[in-house]
Amino acid sequence: MAFSVALALLPARSWGHTVLVKDIRPGDLSSFPGGFGEFSRKAFFQADDGVHGRELWISDGTAAGTTLLKDISMGDSDAGPFSFTRYNGRLFFAADDGVHGVELWKSDGRARGTKLVKDIHPSRRGSGLEFSDMLNVNGQLFFAADDGVHGKELWKSDGTARGTKLVKDINLGVGDSDPSGLAAFKGKLFFAAYDHAHSIQPWKSDGTARGTKLVKDINGSHGSGPFGFTRSNGRLFFAADDGVHGGELWSSDGSASGTNLVKDIYSGSRGSGPSNLTMFKSKLFFTALDGVPGGGLWRSDGSASGTKLVRHVSAWGEVGFAKAGGKLFFAAFDAVHGGQLWKSDGSTAGTKLVKGISPAGGNSEAPHGLTSVNGKVFFSADDGVHGSELWMSDGNP
Repeated sequence: MAFSVALALLPARSWGHTVLVKDIRPGDLSSFPGGFGEFSRKAFFQADDGVHGRELWISDGTAAGTTLLKDISMGDSDAGPFSFTRYNGRLFFAADDGVHGVELWKSDGRARGTKLVKDIHPSRRGSGLEFSDMLNVNGQLFFAADDGVHGKELWKSDGTARGTKLVKDINLGVGDSDPSGLAAFKGKLFFAAYDHAHSIQPWKSDGTARGTKLVKDINGSHGSGPFGFTRSNGRLFFAADDGVHGGELWSSDGSASGTNLVKDIYSGSRGSGPSNLTMFKSKLFFTALDGVPGGGLWRSDGSASGTKLVRHVSAWGEVGFAKAGGKLFFAAFDAVHGGQLWKSDGSTAGTKLVKGISPAGGNSEAPHGLTSVNGKVFFSADDGVHGSELWMSDGNP
């Protein structure tokens, strides 16, 4: 423990390492850091130090520079900040101050500059708004929220209370369209949403009600369940189920006719379940099942012939990828090491274990919440000694 703490106190930029940054809740109790975001070359996240509840923290990669930014929900109750998104020189996120419920907040990186933007659902406390991902697209901050009248629908904000507005009531009435998987493509927002006529399908929006439209009805009233929208190589990729091939990899140019299946990776109706879609080195990287237990890491240039297996390695669910220092980081499992931190340069030989953080055999939780900050990847991990705490890596063990 003393060695890990000593390493964490060294300047983060001066050497290669995969180390514990700070034991926020000392001992074997966990602070459970999560919901990571990057702003002003620092990591923002939620953590529980055992005194303030789950609150807003900030880190520059050193123990001394990892501190509570603001106790938003005073006392030991949880603000639970999440969905950190940079927009217009500020960091926006959702949080519960114990008075307004979960609402839209912003921060300039200082405690006094961390403020509520708007109480969108003023009559509700507790769980408050139903936020999904937030995304800056073409100068507009999009997110999903429930104002108590329209259900969970698409909203946008310019960072002010007055400029925070409903875009469109896609599923008319109090029912939810539940916009999710927000992605920017060709200056527009693409996402998955539900309406009574089409169930869950891909949609797009220019920020106006009139310009918020269905892209393509892939699977009729059964819904195609699209998710993982990711831009790569001039196309928008996502996973969807057309009712014939199961959940497989699709791509789109933004039009109905240009939205098509890329490849039936797991032949038949079961589907390969592509997930963790990420653009890396001008190609799409993702995890998928192909009949081999655990599945593997795949890459695609958008064509069926160019969609290939990189390496059979069991990626750890929907943990997501993070790009840092020319490498792609992710959590994966094998029978020897358990759930650990892995990296890839896009090749089979270059896809390898970074470091066995959790005890060998891996009953402790795998690294999760991977986020790129200033050329390194920050994440939460449990080494079996300190509980689930804040870690950092540049790809070297």
